[in-house]
Amino acid sequence: MARADDTMGILQQNLIDAGCSEQEIKCCLTLAANDNWTQILPILQKHRNRLLEGIHNGQNRLDCLDFLIYQISKEHTS
Repeated sequence: MARADDTMGILQQNLIDAGCSEQEIKCCLTLAANDNWTQILPILQKHRNRLLEGIHNGQNRLDCLDFLIYQISKEHTS
């Protein structure tokens, strides 16, 4: 675990925890090391959008499964 005053270590661990790819992590760390923090934001936003898309896809699957469970319960149980 990174020390509280280790900005680069904290950044790296947070990127790992957020599920960023090795390439995204390397790119963000390089940008941060060169004090280009604002250039990190589009990378993080793109990753966030991918994560959100995964959540939406999962929600759609859950909705389909819930409907199937409802239909089977309604039609095939007494």
